[in-house]
Amino acid sequence: MIGLERWRIILVIVVVLAAIYLLIPSIRFAALSDEAKASDPALASKLQRKSINLGLDLRGGMHLVMEIDRSKLPPDYSRNPIDEALEIIRNRVDQFGVSEPVIQKEGTDRIVVELPGLADPERAKEIIGKTAILEFKLLDTEEAVKNFIKAVDDTLTKYPEIIDAAEAGEEFIPEEKGTTLAVVESTAAETPKDTLAENEEKKDTTVGKAGELFGEKDTALAGLAEEEVGGYAFSALVEPYKEEILIPRMNYQTVKRLLEHPKVKACIPPGDELHWANEFEEMRGEDVMRLYITKKRAEVTGTYLRSANFGFASPSDPKAAGQPVVNLTFNRKGAAIFSAVTGANVNKRLAIILDGKIHSAPVIQTRIRDGRARITGIRKVEEARDLSIVLRAGNLPAPLTIIEERTIGPALGQDSIKRGIFATILGGILIFFFMIIYYRLSGIIAVIALILNLFLLLAAMAGLHATLTLPGIAGIILTMGMAVDANVLIFERIREELRTGKTVRASIDAGYSRAFRTILDANFTTLISAIILYYFGTGPVKGFAITLSFGIIISMFTAIIVTRMIFAVVTEAGRAKSLSI
Repeated sequence: MIGLERWRIILVIVVVLAAIYLLIPSIRFAALSDEAKASDPALASKLQRKSINLGLDLRGGMHLVMEIDRSKLPPDYSRNPIDEALEIIRNRVDQFGVSEPVIQKEGTDRIVVELPGLADPERAKEIIGKTAILEFKLLDTEEAVKNFIKAVDDTLTKYPEIIDAAEAGEEFIPEEKGTTLAVVESTAAETPKDTLAENEEKKDTTVGKAGELFGEKDTALAGLAEEEVGGYAFSALVEPYKEEILIPRMNYQTVKRLLEHPKVKACIPPGDELHWANEFEEMRGEDVMRLYITKKRAEVTGTYLRSANFGFASPSDPKAAGQPVVNLTFNRKGAAIFSAVTGANVNKRLAIILDGKIHSAPVIQTRIRDGRARITGIRKVEEARDLSIVLRAGNLPAPLTIIEERTIGPALGQDSIKRGIFATILGGILIFFFMIIYYRLSGIIAVIALILNLFLLLAAMAGLHATLTLPGIAGIILTMGMAVDANVLIFERIREELRTGKTVRASIDAGYSRAFRTILDANFTTLISAIILYYFGTGPVKGFAITLSFGIIISMFTAIIVTRMIFAVVTEAGRAKSLSI
C-alpha cells in the first residue's frame, strides 16, 4: 500500500496481538467451572494471578473500617501507631491467603481493609483485630489464692449490696473522679440465659456444686461458705484449686461483675493481677472457667519471638496428646532471658498469656536453655494456625475497634456483574446506532474503534492485574462516551474541510490535525482528575479512577491512531473521490 503510513498498521497489529495474549488467562479462568477449579487449584491460581481482578462489590467479601485506641498505647511509645498497625495487618492478611486485599489508612486513626472473595469473615476479623500481646508471667502461690478469696468474702460480708447488685445483673461503672460508683442495668444480651435466672433457683445448692467440681470438697472453703452472712460469701460462687480459682458457668457473669468493683479489686495482692483462661473447660460434667492470680511483671514478652509455628502435640504427651499447639522459638536475647527465668523458678507455674487471656500455665520442671516454648489448650486446628499467623506478624501497638463492617455475598457480586455487563452492552448498542445513522460509513469506523477500545481496556487491566469494581464498570461506560466524543470532533472537522472543497485525503489529514489539540486538552484534564481520585480515594472510587485513566489513554490511541489507519485503508491512500460522513 504505497503512501500508507505503514508504521500505524504495524503498531495496531502489535498492540492487538499483545492484548489477545494478556486476555487469554482471563478468558480461560472465566471458562473454568467450580469443579475444574477444585480439581486443579494450581492451574486456577495461576490463571487468576494473570486475570482481571474483581473488586469487593463484584466478587463478594468483607469491608472493614477499624479505629486504633490511642489511649491503650504504652506510655513510652514513640512511633506512628497507625503505620505500624497497617504493616502488621498487611502481614497477617498476606499469610491468611486472601488475594488482592486492599489495606490502607483513612485519616490519622483509621484503617480500611477490603478482603474480596473471603469465605470466613468471622475468622478474618479474629486474625486482623487480635492485638496479639504475648506475655509470660509467674502465677502466685496457692496460699495467695485462698487469701484473696477470704479477703473478698470479708469485703462482701461488710458490703453485701455489692453482690446484690452483681447478682441482679448490674454493672459497676466508675464515675469521672473514680471515687464513687454508678450502677447501670446491663442488657439481656450481655447475660447468658442460664446465668442469672438459674442463680436464683440454685442459690442454695451453689456451695455444693462448687465444692464437688473435682469430686473432692475443700474443707476450708466449705467452712467459709457455711459461715457467710446472708449468703453473700464469694467462696459460695468459686472454688480454689491449687494456684487457680474455678468458676462454674452459672456463676461466671456474677463473679465477673464482682471483680470489676473497686472494693473487690483492692483485695488483689500487691504486685499481682487477675487473668481469665481463654475459654470454658469441662470438668467432671461441669463447665468451668479458670481464674488466675499472676504477677504483674511479665518475665518474657512476644517482642523476643523469632518464630511461631502451628503443629500437633506428641501422642505420648499426657496433657495435650495429638492436640493442635503453637510452637514458639525466641531469639538469642529472648532465649537467654527465658533460660534465666525458668532456671530461677523451677517447680513454679508460668502462665502463657495472649491478649490478657491465659492459654496454659505449665509447671517449670527444669531450666529451658534452648529458648523454646509452646502454647497448648487450643481446641481447633484453625485456631492454632491463626494464632501462629498473628504471632509471626507481631502484636498491634494498641487495640483496634471495628467501627464499620460490610459483608457482600458472592451471589450479590454475580448479580452486579450481570447488571454491569448489561448496562455496558446497552450503552454500546445505543452509541453504535447513533454513530452509524448519523455518520454512515465513518460511523462504522468509529464503532470498530469503540469495540477495539473496550478490548484493549480489558487487556490493559488484565496485564496490570488491576481491580475491576462496579464503579469501574461505570468508568468503562464513561470511557466509551469520551471515545465517541473524540470521534465526533474529528468527523465534524473533516466535514468542515470537505465543505471547503478539499480532497478526501486532505480533509482527513486536516480534520485530524485540527481536532488533535482539542482532544488532547480535554483528555489530559480528565486524566489529571482521575489521578487525583485514585490518589485520595478509597475502594470503589479507586476502581472508577483506574478504569477511567486506562480508558482515556486507550481512547486517545483508538480515536487518533486506529481510526486514521482505517480511513487510510478505506480511501485507498487518497484516491477516493468522496467520503461517507
